[in-house]
Amino acid sequence: MGKVVSLSAGLLMALPSHSKMAGGMVHWTNEGIDISPGGIMRYISGNDEADTASILETEKLYYAASVDKTLSRLALARSRIDAADLTGKERSMLHGRLDSGVSWLKMNKKAFISARDRASFEKEVDLKMWHAVKMLPTASEGYSIACAIEKRLDKAPDSRGKAEAIRLDSWAKSTFLRLLNLDGRTDFAAAEKDRIEAFSKLSRADNWLKKAAA
Repeated sequence: MGKVVSLSAGLLMALPSHSKMAGGMVHWTNEGIDISPGGIMRYISGNDEADTASILETEKLYYAASVDKTLSRLALARSRIDAADLTGKERSMLHGRLDSGVSWLKMNKKAFISARDRASFEKEVDLKMWHAVKMLPTASEGYSIACAIEKRLDKAPDSRGKAEAIRLDSWAKSTFLRLLNLDGRTDFAAAEKDRIEAFSKLSRADNWLKKAAA
């Protein structure tokens, strides 16, 4: 897990300062360039209406494929949660959050696919909310890991190291719970950093358990 956390942190820190993140996708662009779904179209001129309509339909297919990929990731997270060491209440809560993400994606896909023009298409493609939904799989998996570590810590003998491991696990668990409840108003740069930090703290708590069991 430590290697994954370090790699994720490195990738996040490596992004140019002018990079934009939304819908789980990173857009690298020059400063001042509009990167909304139809932004580039405002820099294209001289094409007839038929060409513009064709581009719009291709964009719909692109975003629809991205929705399908996100739906598959949500399904994978659900299968992992089903196999995790959770209470019925914990599992039900996580199922509810994932199901809400699935419902929103399907609704949003239907809305932008049926858009008749670019203005309505851009209105329906909510990249900020999309990013919130794309945080759900790792947040739910992180929460599951925190719950499993918490149960193992309960059985470990008391010590100063155990107290620190409990603190780390508790911080991570509460952070993942917050990440399961994001919306379009979220500061996603901060949320991504918190996600990486939460996995780092879980790794440290897990390492203590391994040493205590050795």
